Amino acid sequence: MTEDTPHFPGEAPGTAWRVAAWLAFVIASAMAWLVLMNGSRDWLQTVAVMGGALLVFVLCALGLLFGIFGAAASSTVGDRRLVVMLPVWANAALLLGFVTAVFAPR
Repeated sequence: MTEDTPHFPGEAPGTAWRVAAWLAFVIASAMAWLVLMNGSRDWLQTVAVMGGALLVFVLCALGLLFGIFGAAASSTVGDRRLVVMLPVWANAALLLGFVTAVFAPR
């Protein structure tokens, strides 16, 4: 019998997906902080800030996707704890907060 998502003996299924989701969350959080704290003074900085904002969107989307894959892999063995869904909620909250901060009227 083969498995679609291999894992080490004693390791819960979906752990690697959840680790990838947390890693995407940490990197996206750092990028979001940099984008929101740095204003743009000229066109080059404007392009850099826009690129950083796009990178935050992509990383949050990847974090959501990885978190969903991890939750799906864990649910195959009946694991429905809160900690399994936490990366999904964290990435969703970061994405929603960043979109709200970027597109909020000033």
